[in-house]
Amino acid sequence: MSARRPERVEAALVGLVKDWFQAHSGERSTAIGIANGGLHLLEYFKSAFPLTEADYTSRGGSQVKGLSGPSGDKIVARFLPGMSSIGTEAGRTSRGTLPAVRELANLLNGRADLIQPLSPSEREHVAEAMQRWIAENPIRSYFERKKLSPSLDTRHTSPANIASILAAAKERDQMGQVAQHLVGAKLALRFPKRKIQNYSYSTADVVTRRRGDFVVRSSVFHVTIAPSPAVLEKCRQNIKQGYRPLLLVPEDKRRGTYEMADSLALADVVAVMGIESFVGQNVEEIAEFGQPEFEAELRRLLEIYNERVREVEPDPSLQIDIPDKLGR
Repeated sequence: MSARRPERVEAALVGLVKDWFQAHSGERSTAIGIANGGLHLLEYFKSAFPLTEADYTSRGGSQVKGLSGPSGDKIVARFLPGMSSIGTEAGRTSRGTLPAVRELANLLNGRADLIQPLSPSEREHVAEAMQRWIAENPIRSYFERKKLSPSLDTRHTSPANIASILAAAKERDQMGQVAQHLVGAKLALRFPKRKIQNYSYSTADVVTRRRGDFVVRSSVFHVTIAPSPAVLEKCRQNIKQGYRPLLLVPEDKRRGTYEMADSLALADVVAVMGIESFVGQNVEEIAEFGQPEFEAELRRLLEIYNERVREVEPDPSLQIDIPDKLGR
């Protein structure tokens, strides 16, 4: 950069991006998508300023233009060669991605005093500095987070072990994601000849035409850690469509959810079950209640869980660290 553009300009704009991302850091289920959206916006920023929505949104203004996992990987590779792929999920414009990207565009536009005097090469230099911060901080840390390490104890019941997994996930604000994929793994374990749907957790928030998280023949499964009248109304719609809804919630919320269903005249037609018991009981049954078999089936459940997570979630920290001796 030239002498008239001191380092404080770059520092100020990198600080702007840092503050922007940290304001969204609590949105863990969409964090990688938001980071990827920022990378893409900054690509457009190199050649367009002030930024208009036409510069960075697709036709219709509903998505970030050009957003994809592979294109994000190319940007990241400029700063972190060899870094893991951010995944296809990072290329989907989730509910929180576009508003966050729009906010970043507005923040940049608000610093015209710093940006307008920059030459094209200087603006590209600053954009690269901001992209580098995103790659070296939120994206790198995203992939360096450790797997879940719950306190598994095969002397305890299967539901107790599932409860331990959910407790470990809750500490990291990942309980919703883990609960959904545990139920999917249990269904895949129990019905190995059936194709059990496998969607990322953020897809569950975005795609509204699905009947529920999982459908097996005439039954629809809804998995939630925060039961509400809204999900019970989805169950009511399932019934009208000829399906049998099952609502899976944490065990400590089962009674309250049942009472909520009762108040909506749904208690007799919506099965409300605890996630821990729903997932765990089948492990015991498939093992035919034998101890060595139980340990082997618990391992199979966790292996299936990890496989399903790898298929659709870019965040490796959602995987479970399976003890080497479990089931062997």
